[in-house]
Amino acid sequence: CRRKFDGAGKLIPTHGAYPEAVRAVAVGEHVPLLDLERATATWLQATGDEPSRRFFMWIEPGKYPKIPDGRKDDTHFVAAGAEAVAGMAAAQIREQNLPLARWLKP
Repeated sequence: CRRKFDGAGKLIPTHGAYPEAVRAVAVGEHVPLLDLERATATWLQATGDEPSRRFFMWIEPGKYPKIPDGRKDDTHFVAAGAEAVAGMAAAQIREQNLPLARWLKP
């Protein structure tokens, strides 16, 4: 899920019909789905607008020579965000008892 909140602090969906189409294909094809769009939306909403910035590529101007003007990227995660989402993926793999679960660290 992208980090986009309205003025009242409610997360705004940005992917249109795509997530629901993916869910429908998974059901129709009888294949497992790691629904990280739904999981990250729940997580971001619970975290809130301002606090969730720390999980995304919000870079202050002057911090890195290759990005002198900084960056405000609400799509791509920094390490802390990536680790949180990886944990969500691992949890769903375990919950669905997928064969991949045996390769996950306890």
